[in-house]
Amino acid sequence: MIRLEAGGWQAVLLPEQGACFASLRCDGQDVLAPVPAGVLPVGSQAGAFLMLPWCNRLGDGLLRWDGGEHHFPINDLRGHNAIHGLGRDQPWALLRHDAASLRLEQRMEEPDQPYRYHAVLDVALTEAGLRLGLAITNTAGAAMPFGTGWHPWFARRPGTRVRFRARHLVRTDARGLPAATEEVAEVSGGEEVWLGQDRHYAGWDGGLDLDLGGMGLRLAGEGRWAGNLQFYAPNAPQVLCLEPVSHATDLPNRAFLVPYGDMDWLPPGGRMEGGVSLTLR
Repeated sequence: MIRLEAGGWQAVLLPEQGACFASLRCDGQDVLAPVPAGVLPVGSQAGAFLMLPWCNRLGDGLLRWDGGEHHFPINDLRGHNAIHGLGRDQPWALLRHDAASLRLEQRMEEPDQPYRYHAVLDVALTEAGLRLGLAITNTAGAAMPFGTGWHPWFARRPGTRVRFRARHLVRTDARGLPAATEEVAEVSGGEEVWLGQDRHYAGWDGGLDLDLGGMGLRLAGEGRWAGNLQFYAPNAPQVLCLEPVSHATDLPNRAFLVPYGDMDWLPPGGRMEGGVSLTLR
């Protein structure tokens, strides 16, 4: 457990448990829904976790790329998908730590799957808020499709409102997999607009205003996290997931989605970066 603090912001991260956020607070209020003590898997419905080397769902656990195909274990039993990548299930090693920031790394060299990578995570708190950056390098001997993202579970309170702009909405089927696209312009409003949805937005302009029942926040995606947004608003628990990601869901298996957010096809030694800032408005 590592605690960070700056100004009115406090965070607790768990490097050994996928580098997830166990909590994030500002001026004594929860920004993220805190992870209850003893809950496993950590970050599955609270806090925040990283998605790598792909984001969200792979239908039937299938990854197709130029060098072949691979079936990952199914960990979304309802939809029969592999979900949220590999990084959240593995420990991260501490490289640097001070009162308000840290740097972690994760090396993936598992023999039973095709991904090999080196990921570096930087987390910093300032008086303005949170800044997070992730860089991932392909250490395999062949080109591979990579994707990354951040999955926060915001503490949804009465009066919560969201506003952002995007060009396309990707509608999903009963399994949570992309089925069709349509044009949009702006998503704005409270629960009456978005409660119950699990949708992907492409052509996101990288900015988002969030009001958590009286706490106004500005979320801004950076690098490869500035163009696509996954929006998950379950009826229960009382959380709201606004996820900056680098690509559309199940992209390797759905060629029609390439214009709406392709993965990064990294050659050996290739690198991609994404980041996010979260500040008070």
